[in-house]
Amino acid sequence: MSDTELDRAPLRGTIWAFCAFVLLAGLWLLLDAWLEQRAIKQDETRLQVLAGAFATALDADMARRADHVFSAVRSPQLATNFASAQFLSGFVRSLHDVDPAYTWIGILNAEGQVLASTGDLLLGSDSSQRPVFTEGRKAPWIGDVHDALMLAKLIPGPNGEMLRFVDFAAPIKDDSGLLLGVLAVHVGWHWTQQLRDKLLHGSDSPHHADLLIISAEGSLLLGSAGEIGSKPSSPLAIAGKPGSGIERWQNGQDYIVAAAQGQIQAQGLGDYKGLGWLTLARKPLQQVGGLQQSIQLWIWPALIAAAVGFGAIGWSRALRRSGH
Repeated sequence: MSDTELDRAPLRGTIWAFCAFVLLAGLWLLLDAWLEQRAIKQDETRLQVLAGAFATALDADMARRADHVFSAVRSPQLATNFASAQFLSGFVRSLHDVDPAYTWIGILNAEGQVLASTGDLLLGSDSSQRPVFTEGRKAPWIGDVHDALMLAKLIPGPNGEMLRFVDFAAPIKDDSGLLLGVLAVHVGWHWTQQLRDKLLHGSDSPHHADLLIISAEGSLLLGSAGEIGSKPSSPLAIAGKPGSGIERWQNGQDYIVAAAQGQIQAQGLGDYKGLGWLTLARKPLQQVGGLQQSIQLWIWPALIAAAVGFGAIGWSRALRRSGH
C-alpha cells in the first residue's frame, strides 16, 4: 500500500469514530426517549391509583365522622339530661375521646349559647350567628374547610399555621320534635395532612409525588403553604373531573397530574353526600425516569470512549492494509 494510503489512516480512523458515535448516540437517544415515555406512563398510572386512594380515604373518614356525630344527637339520654351541665360535659368528653381530630365539640342551647364544650373553651359564648348553629339547628349539616375565627386565639395551629376546620352540626330535639339545641363539632384540618403523608410514604407512591385537595369552587384546600386558597391553573382542577395528563402550572413547571373522586364522593354514603372535593396527585415531569438520569451521567463519556475505540479500529485496519 502506498504512503498516500498510509496518510489517509487518520482520516479513516476519524470517519470510523464519527460514524460510530453518531450511530450509538442515535440509538441511545431513541432508547432514552422510549424509556422516558414508558416511565411517564408508569408514573401516570401510579398517580391515578394514589389520587384515587386519597379520595376514597378522605370520603371514608368524613362519612364515618358524619355517622358518629349525627347518631350522637339521637341518643335518648342527651335529650332527657339536656338541662344537666354535668351530663353535657361528660357527653362532650365521651365524643372527643373517639377521635383525636375532633378539635372542639360544643353543645349549644336553642338560642346559640355554648352550654358545654371541649376544655370549656368558649363556654357561655354566643354562637347564634355561626353556621354550625344557623345551619345545624335546621338539619344535620357538614361545612367545608374554613379558618378558625373564635378559636384562633385559644388553640394554637400546627407549626404556627392558621387553624382550619371542617364542621359537623346537628339539631338536638326532644320526643315531641322541639329544638333543644345543637351539637357542633370542629374537626381539625390537620388530619388530611397526616393522611396525605401516610400515603406519600407508602411503598407504592411514586418518588417526588405530592397530593392536593381542590374545593368544589376550584381553590386549593391542601397543598404547599403558599398555594392554599389559590386556584391552580391545572385543566383537571378547573374541570373538576377525574383524569390524568401532563400539565404546565402557573409556576412554569410541568407536572404529571392525576385527578380523582372517591365512590362515596360521587354517590354519597349515609349522611355524607360529599363536598365536591377533587384530589390531585402530581409529580414534576423533570423527576420522571430517575434510572435514565443516572445513566446519563456516564453514557456520553461511554459513547465517546466507544467512538475512540472504533476510530482506533479504523486506523488499525488502514495500517494493516498499508502493510505497516
